[in-house]
Amino acid sequence: MLKHTCTTLSITVCLTALCSSAVAQDGTSLEGFIAGGVASRPDFEGSDDYELAPLVSAKIAAGSYVLEALGDDLQLNVSPFERLEFGPALSLRSGRDNEIENETIARMREIDDAVEAGAFAKLSFPSMLRDGDEVSLNIKWLGDVSDTYEGSVATFGISYNVPVTRRFTVGASASTHFASEEYNQTYFGVDAENAALSGLDLYEAGSGIKDAGLTLSGRYMLTDRIGLVGFAGYKAMLGDAADSPIISQQGNDAQIRVGFGLGYRF
Repeated sequence: MLKHTCTTLSITVCLTALCSSAVAQDGTSLEGFIAGGVASRPDFEGSDDYELAPLVSAKIAAGSYVLEALGDDLQLNVSPFERLEFGPALSLRSGRDNEIENETIARMREIDDAVEAGAFAKLSFPSMLRDGDEVSLNIKWLGDVSDTYEGSVATFGISYNVPVTRRFTVGASASTHFASEEYNQTYFGVDAENAALSGLDLYEAGSGIKDAGLTLSGRYMLTDRIGLVGFAGYKAMLGDAADSPIISQQGNDAQIRVGFGLGYRF
């Protein structure tokens, strides 16, 4: 996670620098919010053990272009429309190695880190319940471009953000992921080699919805520039993922993530 988060931060900084250079030439202002902190997450998907990891969050706008980064995910809005966003997306997915705490899973064949690329779309509905709030429908598709699992994952979600006061904003989002057979078999399947290494039963995972989750987030601005950010998320593993002995016998189908950080608005 540290390597991935640092890579994401490096890409964000580089793209921000490029945006700054570009907007400086046409007079367009560059504005946004960047935050860093610490998060707690499972040490592999479906794990019952947790690890601390750096938290990086950023949203940087240059005219109609908006770059967003959260953890290991990046996306760039290139839409000219006000309520409809779309553009390329990139994600760096952590693998699974022998340094995890679960000794049984650690004996299994290692899974390399994966690079995923694809696209996203977001449709927003402002001021649905009160002035300043926003409801958004989101969809994203990512495919493995690193030959780690050679499959894809699609995300479907809905989010709601509302300013409680001038300084305090809260949000809630719900999402689910549909994973290809290649993804599920790589991360949740147990083939003959892994069964011999770990002692787990053979298990073949097919495609389908692998999880559903809810995340609550908040931002409180201490000053006009500096603010506190935090989030807490719960994800339930479903389908063939939850039925895998990796999760049902050695892990946990309830996955929790929390994070807290300090941000700067410019």
